[in-house]
Amino acid sequence: MQNSKPFVDANKKSVLQFPKRTAFSLFYPEIMQADPFLFVYNSRLFLFYEEMLLGRGLGFIKMVSTTDLKHWTKPVTITYDEKCHFSYPFVFEEGGDIYMMPETGCDHNIRLYKAVNDDLTRFELYKVILARDKEPENLYFDFADSSLYKKGNTYYLFTSYCDDKTYYLELYTSSRFDGDYKLHPESPICVSNKYGRCAGSLIEANGKLYRPTQDCEIVYGGQVHIMEIDELTLNTYKEHLVKENVIPQEQEYYKEGGHQVNFAEFKGQTVIATDVRFTTSFLLERIRLKIMKLLHLRKNNEY
Repeated sequence: MQNSKPFVDANKKSVLQFPKRTAFSLFYPEIMQADPFLFVYNSRLFLFYEEMLLGRGLGFIKMVSTTDLKHWTKPVTITYDEKCHFSYPFVFEEGGDIYMMPETGCDHNIRLYKAVNDDLTRFELYKVILARDKEPENLYFDFADSSLYKKGNTYYLFTSYCDDKTYYLELYTSSRFDGDYKLHPESPICVSNKYGRCAGSLIEANGKLYRPTQDCEIVYGGQVHIMEIDELTLNTYKEHLVKENVIPQEQEYYKEGGHQVNFAEFKGQTVIATDVRFTTSFLLERIRLKIMKLLHLRKNNEY
């Protein structure tokens, strides 16, 4: 945890950076990348992330990896489904096996995928671990940006939903990583557009536990804040704010903010992964989509 200097500063070396698109384009750019997750396995650093063709479809998960922080593999597509949006690829190890818990809230559920090879290029659906019997009123999106944390013999699952106005952070518990998950008695543990949605894995540092949050109060993906978790038990939950605005918007690259932060220790170095908010205007593409909507020709997966 850094409290006295910016989260990302000039002293840190960039080892991988996806290019930004131009600020103005007649049509949508080819791709957008977001939600980076780092994972170390078999002396290799893996970077899982969301990729999406803006305005042309739903998100899917890709992965690159490295053994030396200099040479990276070509991107590999991990998940793809024309009917479901994938993002936030939370990857973890359990019992010697590797699992991924991506966001699939468009289907109103949380799924586990299991790696079927050691180079983590193939994952297969393992189990749906959470689904709603009844949807909240005015639901805008469901089971967003879910993160899992094990404490003792209990697994704590953090996940958010949003109605037409507000983000609600729910907490579920289970004695097994793959369920059954039960709603924590204090859920929702946070009702806030500023702190009610996770921005990456929980962080352990110096005997303390932190939860990164993404700020959607003014715009989606505006900033990341850090909450310290004071109590986490089967019956209680308490947290407080310890750091605001960890994305250094005074730097040109981050001037519009970001909404994701993840860490990994790799070969004696701390590696940090962030994404960047970037606004682009697509004049002709917006006109095209509006005409298609008026003519009832726009597909449901275009947004």
